[in-house]
Amino acid sequence: MKQLIYNTFFGLLLTVIVLPVMAKSNVEKKKSVHKVYEVKSFVQLKIENSFGRVHINTTEGQEIDVLVEVIARRKTDERAMELLDRINVDISESGSVIAFKTDIEGNINNRNNEDFEINYTVSMPKVNPLDLKNSFGDAYLANLDGDAKLRISYGNIKAERLNGESDIKVSFGEGNFEYVKTGNIEVKYSEVNFEQLGIVKFEQGFSEVGIGRVKTMELVSKYGQLEIDQVNGIKGYIGYSDLRVGYVGIELDMEAAYVPSFQIEKIAKSFKKVNVQSKFSSIELEFEEGANGSFEAFVKYGDIDYSNALISLNYRNNSDNKAEYRGKIGNGKGGVVTLSNSYGNIEVD
Repeated sequence: MKQLIYNTFFGLLLTVIVLPVMAKSNVEKKKSVHKVYEVKSFVQLKIENSFGRVHINTTEGQEIDVLVEVIARRKTDERAMELLDRINVDISESGSVIAFKTDIEGNINNRNNEDFEINYTVSMPKVNPLDLKNSFGDAYLANLDGDAKLRISYGNIKAERLNGESDIKVSFGEGNFEYVKTGNIEVKYSEVNFEQLGIVKFEQGFSEVGIGRVKTMELVSKYGQLEIDQVNGIKGYIGYSDLRVGYVGIELDMEAAYVPSFQIEKIAKSFKKVNVQSKFSSIELEFEEGANGSFEAFVKYGDIDYSNALISLNYRNNSDNKAEYRGKIGNGKGGVVTLSNSYGNIEVD
């Protein structure tokens, strides 16, 4: 018993003596760069940063205000100052571009809770164009009417309303966008949500993407999951991905390959075109009550299940693992439906 008490006391004493040494905080050193410019509406702000945050507010004014804060944390003053001296901000100014670029000399290894960060706080006119590249850090962008080029990797982004032409790439991160009016969007190895999109070209790979409303979309989707609540028109390709669309208003024109779940929950009765060419996929389509149009479907090494209340056939041919169907939806006037699937099933309600 005495030995146990002694060991316990010695352990507590060691904890009291050693822990304060282990918990000794790093020395923190800072430096900053602050620039203010009065600009015309065509002047682009360009920022290239890594290992820190970029926060961009927008105003109705004519000033670009950029504050860059560099923070280094090391065990000693000397080590912290040495690191601080290796991190610089290169600034270039021309008639049409004001550019900030974070420059880190050599390789910096974070160890023993030693770290650093480079943070940008920006205020800019909402009408001016922006070119932002940020890696290993988060970004925020307020409402912007100017064109936006965004490159975000290994970090997260939140953006409000982007009303200009947008060119967006997000990789290895997360994102939330309120509105993108038009442009190109690429999402790779990420989880991103868009509340509303206008007219866009959209590519996703190995990602989970959720979209609220879309006007029109040209889509390439591979190895991931895509969910859209409502779209007027969508065309493109999907492979090795799941697709769920809540509502299609006018047009669905898709190629699909190796899609476990291709689900369109509702197609408007006023639709113009539904064309799905697929293989090794499971296709589910549901039409709104009162829909009218022509119907044609071809299945090879698969089955088609359709509602007799929706579709009236005037031609049907089943032979040699193939099936072809022709008929009409409702009165047969209006939209055009063309479906094809090899090594998979089609369900139409």
